[in-house]
Order: sequence, then structure tokens, then C-alpha cells
Amino acid sequence: MVKNSSESTQLRVKIKKGSGKRNKSFIVKGVYKNEKVKTKNAVIVNLHPINMGGYYMNINEMYKQKLTTADEAVKLVEDGWRVIFPPAIGQPPTLMSALARRKDEFNFLELLVVIDVYFTELMNIKKEDSIKIDYCMPIFSRKAIQDGSQTYTPARLSQIISFIDMGRLYQCAMLQVSPMDEFGYFSMGTNCDFALPVGKKAQKVIVQVNENMPRTFGRNLWHVSEVDAIVEDTVPLTCLPALPPNETEKLIGQHIADMIDDGACIQLGVGSMPNAVALCLEDKKDLGVHTEMMPDAIRVLWEKGVITNRRKNFHPDLMLTSLAIGTEEMYKWLNNNPAIHFYPTDYILDPYIIGKNDNMICINSALQVDLTGQVNAESMGYVQ
Repeated sequence: MVKNSSESTQLRVKIKKGSGKRNKSFIVKGVYKNEKVKTKNAVIVNLHPINMGGYYMNINEMYKQKLTTADEAVKLVEDGWRVIFPPAIGQPPTLMSALARRKDEFNFLELLVVIDVYFTELMNIKKEDSIKIDYCMPIFSRKAIQDGSQTYTPARLSQIISFIDMGRLYQCAMLQVSPMDEFGYFSMGTNCDFALPVGKKAQKVIVQVNENMPRTFGRNLWHVSEVDAIVEDTVPLTCLPALPPNETEKLIGQHIADMIDDGACIQLGVGSMPNAVALCLEDKKDLGVHTEMMPDAIRVLWEKGVITNRRKNFHPDLMLTSLAIGTEEMYKWLNNNPAIHFYPTDYILDPYIIGKNDNMICINSALQVDLTGQVNAESMGYVQ
């Protein structure tokens, strides 16, 4: 009998002689609170709480101990560090602004910001400030890059994880997550991307809990024991409106749709062109999804029964993605939707993994195509 214990406990038990089995010990895991432990054909050798993974604290107590304000949380960041944020919707705007307010406390601090979609105080950082921002795929901050105020590192999302192997370590990861569930897990919601594998190697992980962030599934979870500080701040998620295609895009969309067979596995990008293709796919059957970014067009096709994932040979019945950005309707659709799984970009974008999908078709927008077949999707001249 264990008294006054609500922690997870391990019991070492030994098989009784005469039970028909060889004498051996094994571990029984469970939660015991003022109750007798019954085991068939076994006797308790020792009964005591064992430190499981470095903690055996009640998860709600652990949450309370780590709960703090944004200004206090960012004090965990030390001078000379590099800090990484997820791209787009997964960025924690409250933490980003709090970190910007510490600019006079650092000699040097480098931040990696990919697909910036929130207006934060980081936008006020100037070239002469101690905080240096390295943008990748910028949206709001393109002018700061063009005038030389900040840095631009061209990279594919799948490459960012390998920055660590190139000697570019990130000591802190800041994330925006959904509220903790009953098992002590936060979901990264609209994201997984590079932030999960990079964050797992960071010295400090700080999360902003946002009740608007959908709870999603896949390899995008953080246990409360893995984070160092928790900040609660529910803010609106940035929405990307679904852009209606023009007549030219509709014609292109129909031409592409004619090349897609029933049962194909598709990848759709974001923008009016992928939306035009999606509108022309409404008569298709049993399409599957394996896509880097989840646009609203996928939601529309799923709701119309076009996407079922039933004929996928790899991860059947599931849509795989790494991040999502779209309308408020899409964020509601993602919440607790078991048909969608989020994985890191080095998995989703691995050519070997992509090649496991039969009849895989990728549809993306481009700016230019030259006579040799090279596709430019990033910039025109020197302007992104």
C-alpha cells in the first residue's frame, strides 16, 4: 500500500515459486493512491516512487511553477545566443515583443524569423541595435532587408534543420502552442516544421499558450516537463484569405486538373493558382494529401468529399503536412481533426519519403521558367 502518493510509480515484483514460470523480476508502471496493489502470482519486492525521466511531479503543479509573464520568461535568454521561432502562425508574438524590449541588455543576439506574419516590436529593431534578425522568406519585413537593416538567408524549409550540423546552434526556441491537455502535452497546432527538431536540441524552450491555437496531431507535441517557461496570452491567429483566381488562372487550373487522376496524392502550395487548381478538382475521387504547407483549398476539397486519403499507400487515411496557414475556418477545421498529422519538414520534404507515395503530383506557383526548365519561385532580380 502506498500512502499519500499521486505520482507515477514503478514497482519491482518477483514471480512466486510454483507459478509455473521461472523466477525473474520485472517492472510494473502505474499510478497508485491509497490502494492495494494486486499482481497475479507475484510478490512485491520493493514499493517506492522512482524518479521517472527526471520528474514525478503532478503535471498541473509543474505547469503552475513554470507559468510566468512574457517579460520574465524572456530573461532566460542569454547574451550571445541564437533564438529560433517557428514560421508563420506558430510564432509567439507576445514573446517576440517582450524579447525586443530587452534589446539594450544584449551585446549580441541573433534571431531566425521565417515567414513573419505578426506585427511585433521586433519590427522596430534597427541595424545598430544589438538584436540581429535573420529573415528567411520574409513578408512584412522585406523593406528592412532591401535597405540593409536586417539579414536575409535564402534557404528551403527542409534545410533549416541542418543549420545545426553546419555549426549554427540555436540555444533557445520560442513557440506558440495550444493549451495543455490532461496528459501534460502541448500541441504546436498549425506547425511542426523545423522548430520541433531544432527546439529539442535547444537549451531553453519557452511557449506562449494561445487558446485560439488548434490542437493537432502527429509529431508536434511538447510535454510540460520539456519546456522551461510558460506564458499565457490568447491573441488572434493571423489569417490568410483565400484568393479568388482570375480567368487566366482558371484556364491554367483546368489544364492542370486534367492531368490529375482519381486516387492521386497531391501537394498544393499557397496562393490564387493552387486555389484555381483546387476548384477544378471537385469532380475527382479519393485524392490523398502529402504537402509541406496546408492551404484552405485542401479543407474545401476534403469537405466536398474529394479528398479521402483512402487510396494512399503511404500513411493511408491520413493527410500529412508540416505547417498550415489560412482562414479562421481552416483553423477551426484543424482543431482535433484526427485525419491530419503534422511532421517536421525534414520528413515531409525528404525526397525518399515523398517518393513512397504512389501517383504523387505537386502543384506550386512560379515567377519565371527559363528555356532550360529552371523554375524561379522566389525573386525577380534583386527584389524578393
